[in-house]
Amino acid sequence: FCDKVGPRIAFNINGALFFNLRYFNQIFAQQLQPYLQKPNKENPIISTIVNFYFMVICHELAHNMYPNHDLSFTQCLQQLAVGFMIQKETFLRDFSFQNYQTKYDEQSF
Repeated sequence: FCDKVGPRIAFNINGALFFNLRYFNQIFAQQLQPYLQKPNKENPIISTIVNFYFMVICHELAHNMYPNHDLSFTQCLQQLAVGFMIQKETFLRDFSFQNYQTKYDEQSF
């Protein structure tokens, strides 16, 4: 979704997660451009974005179980974040946009 004026980063309804494209564009899009033009491991923007949205996803998933920001919610959030930390780190280690070429990209070479 794209909420152009609201502060919402993400929300969920009936287990479906929604992320505000406006927030991504406002916070990360400009920083991502140099990386997209010349992908390299020295640019930390991919780690920053993945780590940020990893925690947002964990937060929203915890809300599927606990609607309020109480102790149960916090414990669930912690279990999700710790439980999937290794998979997230593996993804970051192996990630490259070069691994995600589209058919259009392949035809242009």
